[in-house]
Amino acid sequence: MITCFSFVQLPDQEGGNVFNLGASYDAAVTQYVSTNSKCYKRSIYDIETMSKLFLHSRPEKYFIMTTITTEANVTAGPPTTQSAKKKLPEGSRLVFMNLESQEERDFLHAQRIICGWGSVDIPKWRDSISKGHRTLFWIVIPTSYKTEKTPLLRRPATEEILAVGHVALDKVDKPAEGVAPDVTLAAPDGSVLLISTLFVLPTFQSYGLGAFAMDAIEAVAQEEPYGSKNCRATTINTLAKKYFESPDNDPTGRRETPPSRNNIAWYERRGYVAYSEYIRYYEIMPDGGRCGWCGVCMRKELGLKEAT
Repeated sequence: MITCFSFVQLPDQEGGNVFNLGASYDAAVTQYVSTNSKCYKRSIYDIETMSKLFLHSRPEKYFIMTTITTEANVTAGPPTTQSAKKKLPEGSRLVFMNLESQEERDFLHAQRIICGWGSVDIPKWRDSISKGHRTLFWIVIPTSYKTEKTPLLRRPATEEILAVGHVALDKVDKPAEGVAPDVTLAAPDGSVLLISTLFVLPTFQSYGLGAFAMDAIEAVAQEEPYGSKNCRATTINTLAKKYFESPDNDPTGRRETPPSRNNIAWYERRGYVAYSEYIRYYEIMPDGGRCGWCGVCMRKELGLKEAT
């Protein structure tokens, strides 16, 4: 039994940023994961060892934001979406994310740390938004669902919202360094748009919010200004199925026990069809080299949007 968790830095008396973990977090995680056989990529950490890494110097500065327990390892690629077991919160909605706001950037950073990947990519995402290549949305539910471990996001001149995840809509594919943009995932004429970065906090993964977010973002894809009136299909990419089938397929040579669950079947039930597989993600190895992981590209035909 292994525990997933995330440490979050509290604000200091001088008004330091909430959720600002800094480079020391990534350095500690990289050092630990590269030497621990129980870890699969960068998602699962042994809680006792990681507690020692983070709490030995300034224990008053950190608290555990979220903990979940699982019997299987989980990949650090795109998020695993669980089946709904609870009713979708009434009033669930997507809210445009403003990455010009430091508070929203810090809030997103905290969620990407929990997700296991992408925390260092936020400046790149901010630049993509400013160029009109990407739009990020918070997945928002009523504040009545707030728990001690799910802080509210304060948005100036508007409101406090309970943002329990996020999702992106991309007009331009911007993969990992060394991977060429794929125009089949996001077409220059707007006819195909890419849905990416889907994440829901573990506490809320049984409410059907992943399916809700996909339905909502597919609708947005065919509307301006965030989508395109030309959009006829949406795409996703996720970790290839072979990594879930046998430890022999682990490209790092660690031969970890494969995760018990992947996203591909979930996307297939939503109408997505796989059409391509190639190296989309890279992991930095202990010797400084890069190890490539294959992603599978999937597409869903949306058809023409009915005039209103």
